[in-house]
Amino acid sequence: MNFNLIYMKLITLLLVCTSASGVLMAQNLVPNPDFETRDSDFCGIATSGSLAMALTDWYSPSGGSPDVYFTDIESSCFNFQPNSTYSGPIGLKGSQLPRSGSTMAGFFTYTIDGLNQREYIQVQLMSPFVPSGEYLVEYYVSLADSTEFASNNLGFNLSVSAPSTGGDNVMNVVPQFAEANTVGDTQGWVRVFDTITASDAYEYLTIGNFSDDASTVTTSNPSASFSPGTYGAYYFVDDVRVTRVFRDVSGIEEKERVMIKLFPNPTSEEVVVKLNGYENDVSINLIDVKGNVLLREEDVRNTLVIDMSQYENGTYFVRVKSDEGVHLEKVIKQ
Repeated sequence: MNFNLIYMKLITLLLVCTSASGVLMAQNLVPNPDFETRDSDFCGIATSGSLAMALTDWYSPSGGSPDVYFTDIESSCFNFQPNSTYSGPIGLKGSQLPRSGSTMAGFFTYTIDGLNQREYIQVQLMSPFVPSGEYLVEYYVSLADSTEFASNNLGFNLSVSAPSTGGDNVMNVVPQFAEANTVGDTQGWVRVFDTITASDAYEYLTIGNFSDDASTVTTSNPSASFSPGTYGAYYFVDDVRVTRVFRDVSGIEEKERVMIKLFPNPTSEEVVVKLNGYENDVSINLIDVKGNVLLREEDVRNTLVIDMSQYENGTYFVRVKSDEGVHLEKVIKQ
């Protein structure tokens, strides 16, 4: 795993979000968020157990059979992407490159009117939500080129225990979010997302359409092939993310602020990291703008003094990881 790349993405997010809205994002709670960690590769049409067989952490919570697509298997496989040379008898869903990496998933959000058939993907998060905490949930979809319809109601459910159903019917759970508009983009990737306040210690994420056919809006797909198996609305999915959101907005009470202070800042010699209100010890890293970790300190209780004199002038970031999440603060060396 490229940790420098991860830190760079987090730092970029910090720079963008802090300047615009004072919002800070913590680490992604979704294991294997881009489906790149595999247990096995397979060639063919999926069954209900194929997702769990192929991908680490992910599985189908129902009798439906979401697919897994690879760019690095034989091109004659049904689930090769893009431009599979599979000849049938089932029609290809479409042609798309994963949004990242070499793997993506796919599922039906609607099949034939009145059947109420659905496919879902599910994962256990790396840690439960903190009740009353604010979280961003997002994933990306692309409508399969050959499928008959686009649909609305692409959504997600967060739950304390893992919901399941034995058939391929609509799951009997209420989603925290469902996209009201139909998503018809077959060329690019569309972000499905919402920010929620946790009402419980959610630990499972389920993705799909949680409404019945009567409550699902569909629109015709101009590129539909009408080949066998391409009925309904079918989406490729990639890059799933669940992160704690920390807000540092002027005017809120001090007790609600992120519990970190840096001083003096800017600094030419030392910077003091002062922690307030953390129940347990934290770990602190100093990171440069290239994502390099310059300092690692574990089990910090109240205060840490960092000697900045050894570093060149410029922008750095103090990363504090605790049970409450991950927080970044900018420090200027001059």
